[in-house]
Amino acid sequence: MHNPVKKVVKWSSGQVVKCLLLIHLLTYSLTHCLFGAGTTSATFLKIGIGARPAGMGEAFVAVADNADTIVYNPAGLAAIEMREFSAMHLEYLQSIKYDTLSYAHPFSFGTMGISLGYLYMNDLKRTLYYEEEIYSENGNFGACDRTLNIGFGKNFGKNRSFGLNLRLIRETLDDISASAYSADLGFLYRPPGSPLSIGMALQNVGTTIKFVEVSEKLPVVFKVGAAVRLIDEKLIIAFELCKPSDNYPELKIGSELKMFDIFSARLGYRYRTWATGNELGTLSGLTAGLGIKIYEYNIDYAFIPYGDLGGTHRFSIGGKF
Repeated sequence: MHNPVKKVVKWSSGQVVKCLLLIHLLTYSLTHCLFGAGTTSATFLKIGIGARPAGMGEAFVAVADNADTIVYNPAGLAAIEMREFSAMHLEYLQSIKYDTLSYAHPFSFGTMGISLGYLYMNDLKRTLYYEEEIYSENGNFGACDRTLNIGFGKNFGKNRSFGLNLRLIRETLDDISASAYSADLGFLYRPPGSPLSIGMALQNVGTTIKFVEVSEKLPVVFKVGAAVRLIDEKLIIAFELCKPSDNYPELKIGSELKMFDIFSARLGYRYRTWATGNELGTLSGLTAGLGIKIYEYNIDYAFIPYGDLGGTHRFSIGGKF
């Protein structure tokens, strides 16, 4: 009987693509040893949550008006006046999925928020390798990222609000795990009597994340943007400039049009500046979405293409009570 000495993964061509996506999204430091991936870890933190913000090109730092704002700009929590929740399911590329749940609760001293995130993939083949170069398959293994966000937003005066979000990050690849902690800071300003709002956020400032013996930094992101609400707030147009520490700046433009107080249509575009543009093609920057409101509840959908890699689908449900 042979004694296995170590585990390896035997990749098919499709699984090579999935591995590359894991490097980009889950970015485990262990894969950095093998492939030299990136300069930061846990870049999945840059994936936007919620179908509504995603349909608007994720230009949400100055919009910041629902429960998902806890991860876009925690200062937006201060404007939430009713208890509110938002749940999302994302069908990402190559069988990667992402589920989130956010909740905001206003108090007399400010608004508290909590958000849970779970990104996962479960169909990677595990192969056992023996000294005699004999291989045998031993089922599947998975990879996942989990986050816990606890945020707080408070008004300072009638037109300014500040917010803080504290985050726990946990990454797992098969039986190897690593953790990190980070914080987000947010600011939101709405000039009196103006349809304009201005937002800023600094995200993912925290510890390094360590897999085995390799530590990597988190992807710090700075965002600044403006939004304008027109036609009795039925039309929102938003602009945002986003600068991650591990990539070029990105310009985001988004819009939302509400019709008959029931339907919403959204369109956005994201463009990487000071670079060669969107590497996956011009259409890969496009975002689009739809929403329907039933009493105090919303059902939203967003579609974002990624060129030859395919498209992604976000489904959200949320409400106030």
